[in-house]
Amino acid sequence: MSDNVTRIAVVGLGNVGYWTTTALGLAMLGGLGGDCDIALVDFDTVDERAVRKGYPPWLLGCQKAKAMVAAIDAMYGASVSAAMHPVLAAAQSAPGLLADRDVFICVDSLGDAQFVSSRARSRWQCRVSTGAGGLATHCVEVFPPDTAALGDVYDDAAWSQAGRRQSCTTGQPARPLDGAAYPIGIVAGALAVQAYLNRAMDSAPYRLQWTGTQPLRSDLWGAAGKAAPCRDLGLDNRATIDRVWQDVARALEVDPDDLMLTWEAPIVRRHCACRSPYLGFERYPVTGRCPTCNGRSILVSASRELLPAEARAIRCRTLRSLHAPAGIGLGAVTRDGRSRRYRLTYRPEDVPPLTGNAACYQSAQSTEGLHA
Repeated sequence: MSDNVTRIAVVGLGNVGYWTTTALGLAMLGGLGGDCDIALVDFDTVDERAVRKGYPPWLLGCQKAKAMVAAIDAMYGASVSAAMHPVLAAAQSAPGLLADRDVFICVDSLGDAQFVSSRARSRWQCRVSTGAGGLATHCVEVFPPDTAALGDVYDDAAWSQAGRRQSCTTGQPARPLDGAAYPIGIVAGALAVQAYLNRAMDSAPYRLQWTGTQPLRSDLWGAAGKAAPCRDLGLDNRATIDRVWQDVARALEVDPDDLMLTWEAPIVRRHCACRSPYLGFERYPVTGRCPTCNGRSILVSASRELLPAEARAIRCRTLRSLHAPAGIGLGAVTRDGRSRRYRLTYRPEDVPPLTGNAACYQSAQSTEGLHA
């Protein structure tokens, strides 16, 4: 892929995500600028609420990422939709995808937004949202490169708590009012894309709100700094834990026993009634269920830190067998206090399946494509 390609990711394809992508397609017709590569990231499917917000009814039941490409194709034709490709995953399953893209963050959860923002910190990003009240409120928060202030929220306690929520085992939404039909996100999506088209004019972050007929632009404040340098290890999910460990130790010129790794996602252990305990990386959304039998499981441990003794116990396991996110990042800390950031190479084929059962995922992938 050439360096002059405009790389964009739209994370979350609900209300504002749908309309942001629609506005991007229209901008491409108007000459967004050269070749575009637009990743559409979502793990959900089109339901009746999504149809009320804009998805064509004939896409009901389809995965949103694929449905969005089909909708763009119906609106603007293959010349536009060919630039968009679906990523059937939550952003946490494909962190390497975000490292070199401008991003539109269109997710409801603050934690998810923080994760995406921290991974794309060195790039232009825009958080898009709407609010319901006496009047419809549309809001975009624009962050030029190296100005976003949100940090990493993948802490052990948060993931342990997420895995114990009732909603993770029953499949019911934690907030029953999620997906309310109003206000639609047409205005917010259009404002976000307009901000992107004018991005060369802005060097400081700002918030743009539109309530009723009243626009308001305000500066954003807060501690912000450049993203920490992140080196490419030259490995992907086919590598074993031992290979990653040895390569990092060699790069830092330390004994492997004097090294600790901290991953972007926690390595968890879950037990359930089928006697197939799960050991591997856990990605959002946290289901709390066994990847083999889909039964309720018990979270035994969850930690992002991997010490030498723990690494030796799983040294022959590949990152793929541990369901690692594609392009996962990690921090390395030596016994003498030095630290360095690394990232594995992102490959689309390394994006973990939506469930832990790879066979089910492959079967789903073999179904026919979307059509009207």
